[in-house]
Amino acid sequence: MHSMHDPIVVYEDFECLTKPIESCKPNSEHSYTEQYQKHETSGFCFNIVCDRKKQKPVLYTKQSEDENIGKIFCKHLKNEIDEV
Repeated sequence: MHSMHDPIVVYEDFECLTKPIESCKPNSEHSYTEQYQKHETSGFCFNIVCDRKKQKPVLYTKQSEDENIGKIFCKHLKNEIDEV
């Protein structure tokens, strides 16, 4: 039995909001990295290309502060790949 594998490519983009971080004063006697903003994921878009055919892009924007965008992304991606 012969089978052919179709390559699947996923192009994705995450959008983030930057929020300032309150930090303490750095100590000049030691090296340090000053964190001044936090990137908070606010949404994503992805597009699946399979056998040179583009699927409809999937767009999602955060609806509330407590949503886990990473978990939602994985759920949507799995559903779309299962359909392909």
